[in-house]
Amino acid sequence: MSWKLRIILILLVFFADLFSFHQIRRGKMSLNHSLLWILISIVLLLIAVFPSIAFWLAGMMGIGTPVNLVFLFFAFFSIILFIYLTNVISKGDRINRRLVQKVALMERELREMRKTESKGDAAENE
Repeated sequence: MSWKLRIILILLVFFADLFSFHQIRRGKMSLNHSLLWILISIVLLLIAVFPSIAFWLAGMMGIGTPVNLVFLFFAFFSIILFIYLTNVISKGDRINRRLVQKVALMERELREMRKTESKGDAAENE
């Protein structure tokens, strides 16, 4: 692995972690959602600092060069991230749907209560 790629990976990890920690501090990203990013950063940092790991893994997996291993790693990470985010969005959608249904039922009950109150007030005025 070339020293240029190693420097790029180290800088990428540094700026990604800096951005993630900034987002957590500002409250835009929760800590449990950022753990996946932190894990990926650690793996990339290990590969950048100890490129022999990348050579060994590439040889074990039958991949021609460690750079291709890094690209494969990013592709694998992207797929995992897409699946994870799809699950988070689906869970939020289910919760949102239940809340909308509960609010609709409560509004219906409130309208019915107001109707019965207005009928009761009209009967008292007569």
